[in-house]
Amino acid sequence: MNEPINDNDIEYNTYIDTREQYIDGMNNQRDRLDGYLIKFSAGIFGISFAFITDIVGDLKSCSNRPLLILAWGFFALTILVSLGSFMFSEKDFNRMRKELDEIYKRTNIVGRNIKSSKLIDVLNIFSIALFMAGVIILFIFIIKNIGV
Repeated sequence: MNEPINDNDIEYNTYIDTREQYIDGMNNQRDRLDGYLIKFSAGIFGISFAFITDIVGDLKSCSNRPLLILAWGFFALTILVSLGSFMFSEKDFNRMRKELDEIYKRTNIVGRNIKSSKLIDVLNIFSIALFMAGVIILFIFIIKNIGV
């Protein structure tokens, strides 16, 4: 015979669903923002090299080289900060999952607010800012070198 579903079963199922959402969130975080920023930064590195080779000729003959170097620095920092964000994000999701496990074990109450680390938000915002600064500086460099 089937036993009736009780509140503990519902709470446990809610717990499992919430836990799975944290795991899915970790995987989505890993695959999205950081990956895009890394791909875009690496792609723009390549585009800037192609611009120098095909349009300017060589790095020595271009004007405003400090702008190019600064833009490259921002793109490199974007990649590094994105990688750091990914690492902290993964640790944070694991911490949140463990906290959820402990809450369930202690109280059988699911649905408390488990806050993610503010550091991840700061790193993601910083990554985006570095990327945008690199794009703007590279754009200025290109304009100055094609004489627009």
